[in-house]
Order: sequence, then C-alpha cells, then structure tokens
Amino acid sequence: MTKRFAVAAVLLLAVALCCARPARAQNYDPAAMQQLSAEFMQLWTDANNARMAGEYDKAVDLFNKLLDPKFENMFIPGIHSYVHMGLGMLYVAYLNLPEEGRLHLEKAIERFGKDIVPDQPYMATGNAAYESAIANCYAMLGEHEKAAEHFLKSIEYNDQFLNGDMAGSMDEKTRVRMTAPNYFYAGRELKKAGRAAAAAPLLEKARDLHLKLEKLGDMSTNKMILSYVFYELGDLDNCIKYYEDYLANYAKEPFIANDDYAKRMLDISRIALAHYYYEAGDWDKALAEIDKSETAALALNWTSDLWRNYHLRGRIREKQGDKSGAVESYKKAIEVVESQRSGLKASDDRASFMELHIEVYKDIIRLLIDLGRPDEALEFLERSKARAFLDMLGGRKLNLPAKAEQNLLEKQVEIEKEINEITAQISTAARGGATRGGAGIAENTEQLRAAQKRLSELLIQVKNMKPEFASLVTVAPPDVSRVSAALAKGDAILEFFPEENGLHIFVITPDGVSLRSAADNAQKIEGLIRLLRSKLTGGSINDSYVPMAEKLYDALIGPVEDLIADADSLALVPHGALHYLPFNALRKGGEFLIDKYVLAVAPSASALGFILDKEKKPAGKLFALGDPVTALPGLPAAEQEVQAISAQFPGASVFYGQDATESRFSAPEVSQAGVVHVASHGLFYPDKPMFSALALTPDPAAGRDGYLQVHEIFGLQLDNAGLVTLSACETGLAAITGGDDLVGLSRAFIYAGAPRVVVSLWTVSDVSTGELMKKFYAGMQGGAAPAPALRQAQLELKSNPDFAHPFYWAPFQLIGDWR
Repeated sequence: MTKRFAVAAVLLLAVALCCARPARAQNYDPAAMQQLSAEFMQLWTDANNARMAGEYDKAVDLFNKLLDPKFENMFIPGIHSYVHMGLGMLYVAYLNLPEEGRLHLEKAIERFGKDIVPDQPYMATGNAAYESAIANCYAMLGEHEKAAEHFLKSIEYNDQFLNGDMAGSMDEKTRVRMTAPNYFYAGRELKKAGRAAAAAPLLEKARDLHLKLEKLGDMSTNKMILSYVFYELGDLDNCIKYYEDYLANYAKEPFIANDDYAKRMLDISRIALAHYYYEAGDWDKALAEIDKSETAALALNWTSDLWRNYHLRGRIREKQGDKSGAVESYKKAIEVVESQRSGLKASDDRASFMELHIEVYKDIIRLLIDLGRPDEALEFLERSKARAFLDMLGGRKLNLPAKAEQNLLEKQVEIEKEINEITAQISTAARGGATRGGAGIAENTEQLRAAQKRLSELLIQVKNMKPEFASLVTVAPPDVSRVSAALAKGDAILEFFPEENGLHIFVITPDGVSLRSAADNAQKIEGLIRLLRSKLTGGSINDSYVPMAEKLYDALIGPVEDLIADADSLALVPHGALHYLPFNALRKGGEFLIDKYVLAVAPSASALGFILDKEKKPAGKLFALGDPVTALPGLPAAEQEVQAISAQFPGASVFYGQDATESRFSAPEVSQAGVVHVASHGLFYPDKPMFSALALTPDPAAGRDGYLQVHEIFGLQLDNAGLVTLSACETGLAAITGGDDLVGLSRAFIYAGAPRVVVSLWTVSDVSTGELMKKFYAGMQGGAAPAPALRQAQLELKSNPDFAHPFYWAPFQLIGDWR
C-alpha cells in the first residue's frame, strides 16, 4: 500500500506540473514564478526525503509549508490538492492517523473535483489525471468502491481524448498506455471492496492490455504493473517473472546513480520482490533481496521501512527453522520501530504509530512463547502496549521552571479558549443559528480538530521541558521480577494475550511468571464479549447472559485455575476487547468470579508497578460533586448519593447542581482531598480520547465550559488522593489502539496521582448506583481497603432481589491498587 501511494503522489504531481493551467496574476512575473517553482520542488523533495527517512514530524512540517498561499496563487492552480494528498498519505499510510488523513484527503478530493471540466474535450487528459488523483485519495481512505468508480471515470476521459480530435495523431502504444493501468487499479479496488466477480473482467482486461504493451516494446513500468495484475489474478509465478524483469531493467537506468529518490524506489522494489519470494517459499532469493535493500537503506539512512526488512527476515528464519535467529531479527525490527516512535510529538501519533507496527510484536511474542521463554514474551507484550500512558507515568514528577511553566500555561489557556469558542459555534450551527463568518458545522469541526491537535502537542511540550524527559522512551523495558516482588502472598496478576491462533495467559505471582495457552482465539473471545454485553445491557433482566459468562470463564480462568487456587486477589491486565469485559460477572456453575476473589484491573503490568509504588490510602477529606446542571439528562438520585456518602466524611467539601462546576477542580480542596467522588455523566470520544470528559456545570466567568476533559485531568494535582470514584455513565471506557494503549478518564486520574479509580463500564440505574456507593464507602470507613470494600458492596447488592442481576453490580470495577 505505502509504495503505491508514494509512487502515485509523485506521478500525479508530475502530471500537474505538465498539464495544469498556470496562474496568470495581474503582474505576472516569469522569473518570480521560476523561483517559486524551484522553492516548491525543493520543499516537496525535502518532505518526501524526510518521510523516507522516518522523520515523520519533519515531513508533516515541510508539507504544511507547501500549503503557503503563495504557491497556490502564483504557481499552479490546484497545486495544494497534491500537497493535501501527500499529507493524507503520510497520515494514513505511515502514521496510521486516519482522521487527520481524511481531513487532507477530502480537501484534495474537493479541489480536484472543482478542476474537472467535463464538457471540454481539450481538458480530457487533465480530467483523467484529476479523476485518478481522486481515486487514489479514496483508496487511501479505504473507500474502495468509490476509488474504482473514479478510476473508471479516468478511463472514460482518456477514451474521450483518444477518440476525439487526437484519434489519428497518437501511436497505438501511447493509446494503450494511457488506459491500461487504470483497469488494473479499478479491478484491484473492487476486489478489496469484496466484489471479486466485478473485479475479474477489469483485471483480465488490464492483463491483456499490458501484455499488448509488452509486444509493442513498452518496458519497465509496464512490467511492474503487469506483475501486480498477475498477483491479483493469483498467478504468483508470472507475478515474480515480470517483477524480476522490471527490477532488472530499472536497476540499469543511468539516472539512478545520482538520484536518491530513484535509489529509494529501487530499495522499495527490492522489499516488494522479497515479499513475493517469501510467499512463493523461495527463502534464499528473498534473503538476497533483503540484503541488498538493507545495505542501501543503511547507507542512505532510510529507516522508515528498514523495520520491514528485519521483520521479513525474521519470518523467513522461522520458516527455515532458525527460531533464535528469528527472535534476533524481530528484536532489530522493534528497535527501529521504537526509535522512530520516540520522535513523534503527540501521544495520539505515538499510539497510532504502534498500531501500524503491531504485527512484529505479535510475531516475537508468539515465538518466545513457543520457545518456552515466558518472561521475555511478557516483556514484549508489555512493550507492544503503545506505552504512551506508561511514558507519562514515568515522567509524573516533572517540575517546570516557573517562567516556562507560565508561558506554556498561557498558550494552553489560549488554545482552550479557542476550542471552547469553536465548540459553541458548532452548537449554534447545529441549532440553525448564525455563526461568526458564516462557517458551517463541517468547517468548524475541522478547526476544532486542528486546535485539539495543537493542544495535544503542547501537552507533550510540558513533558519535554526537562532534559531527562526529552525522550518519550524514558521508561525502561518492564522488569517483571520487580512487579513480582511487589506482590504479597495471595496476590496474582493475570495478563491476557488473545491472538488469531489462540489465547495466552501470563500468571505473575510472588514466585515468578507462569504461562498457559488455550485454543480460544481473539475472534471467538471478542464475539463472546459482545454477546455478553448485549445480554447484560439490552434492557431485559433475565438469565440469557449465563451461557456467555460461563464460556468466558472457561476460556479465561479455566486454564489457570490451578495456578491461582491459593490466591484471594486477582489483578487483571486485559488486551483488546477484554478491556470491555466485566470480569466479575464471569461464572462457573452458580458461582461468579467475584464470589471467589477480590478483583482489580490494570492498564498493564508495567503501569501497575508505578501504581503500587504510590502506597497511598484513601484517608482524609472527601471532595464530591453531584448531579451537575448540564445539557444531558439529570441524575436525580446523584444528589442523594453524594449526601449519603458525605455523611461518612466529617468536613467534606460537597457541591450539587449549579455549584458542581468544572472550576471546582481548580480549588485547593481537590489537591488536599484523600477521596474524590464525582456523580455525573461521562462523555467518551473514541476518535479523540484526550477530549473525553466528565460533564459538569459550566462556569463562564471562570472560562470553564463544563467539560472536564482527559487532557485537563492530566494537569490536576491529586497527590493526596488515595481514591477517585467516577460514579458516572461509562466512565471506564477508553479508546483501544492496535498497540493496546488506552486513553480515558480513569487513566487520566491515575496519571494525576490517584493509585485507584472506580469506574463503570455501562450506564446503570442511579438508584442502584447510589445503594452500591453507600455500601462501598461504609466498608472503607469500617477499615476495609477500597478493592475488598467494593467487592463486599457488590456482593451485598447482588443479594438484594431487586438488584441481583449483574446489570446492576457488574459494570463497576476498580482500576489500580487493590491492596
């Protein structure tokens, strides 16, 4: 995918430079245009070189410089379309940030569409190029049917040109060359869309046209595409034959010696051929191409794809039976990935980047398990979790110089004010009201995302103020023995790793690490979780959930029952869909998991190590907010809940309704509180989890919009808090990346200093929640630690016939320290 997008972007820019209509400003200056042209091309080259070197933030900055209006106004109309396309490709194919990529790709699509002049035959070739560009944008967005539609439109425009005034002026080779590739691209996109039957005739047409080109004397590029065509048609032998021919011809081109970009294309082509050899089982030839590719990449510092070479080398070594060699190759690949990751600024970028590279982690974990090296496998499982949260925990004690802190604070306030204003504009537009400048919802949403992105980057700057935190890989690889040593007798940690071939369960006790594997794979487990949640939350209070709860117990707990027979407390480290599972509702026979164990959840074993170091008890004053005034439905029982709880804490700071404002979290009472309790709605945004929030009463005079967002919670000082309870709707939800890193309300409060956070996995009756919370705090006031107190409260609620169903008590879980 990456190679095709990179080549497409370069070729389409070349078409733009050759075919687009030059701008004619009133004071047109050929010399100035030539200078701008040279400046543009230098920036374009530098941006692509940065991308190839794996310097992705630098590439983004350079592409953004290309968006300077001077290039659009004085150079070529629509040239920014290609820049947006380049940025979109960078975000989607390299950084795995589809939302950011979509913003740019949709801009490109809109502008390319405006440049099409359908009723002018003389513009047919330009129209064809623009349609191809639009098609490539849709392909990057994963909208394959739309991509195929526009590739076919490109063919129509080329046919219009070839059958019009130019019908007799072009030789047959040129005529075929203009249409053949897009038959392939259209067929491939339809195949990706699941329409193999519709794709087949287009791919066959592409094959026939490219074979005709071969007879007419067309050379390397034709052979490359013909190779792709045979691959899509399932003919791997001919795919390899034509790709070998293409590569041999391309390598002989004299311009390559002095053209770094051409060398890079040669390097990428070698990687592609190595993959074809790998699929064909020709290991020696694959390794030979990898060797050539690695030599070139290292010589010219092209690190962006070097990890792919090491990864493929590892897979080949596995196939050859050299498992130890495979482990070493996978480790090299991971070193490159983690080095590149350390240079990314925003946490969203880092998490998404890890998602793009997760397969190499899966391979080394699986192989280490197979080799009987569970401690090392667990280390890489921990490293595979995108680690943005762990990085922030590692830098928790950052102290800024006063002046720098003030400057950053001013910038933060400025951006937050902008975000609040844009949010208000969106609300006004949604109600049909007039907005400043007449901007619509789409435009304001785009501005909001851009502002949120700037704020995310600013928050990273805070962490980078101290040299010792300049690298975002400051946290060393997890020391499993350290985590094991922190456990007491009766404690056990279960860390789960479901993958396509089965489930692996790591058991950490004071005695060390054990491993058990089972046949149930990730897909089956995810399906069971979806069914269980739908039965528990679907509105019917009955026993239809029981089969799923029992199957999940058998899958997740059954394989390790003997290893945890002497435990009384379990800390559960989920992976993937398991983050949404109410573990306490798992059952065997008539007994629930919560009947046997004190339960807690942890983001990762490594994060748990930091959390356990805090050793803070939930003692001291209570700070509580209940039933704030928001645009969301009221929580009438929340005020009574907070009143009942506060009665157990003399001198509590308690605020209801209009007084339960967001600005209360800036008051001294919060930093001094031993327990923080919030009874309100929670808002979860999976695409931008840093902006998930607790809904509180707005305080316009203090510049507070009423949404206490994740990035704001990171800035709280809760160093005295032993417990935060979020008695709100779905406060336990968080965005899960392929790297399994999570960002949500609970993680934010842990970063702010709390070693324990109680949350809910779904919306529950505020009446039953109030009962549970009263029992929970009564247990703590009686001397119990939070985790045992929560368990006892859930057991008592479960014994009440009105609330016996898991819907009422199962969603509540404690994240963090269970001691």
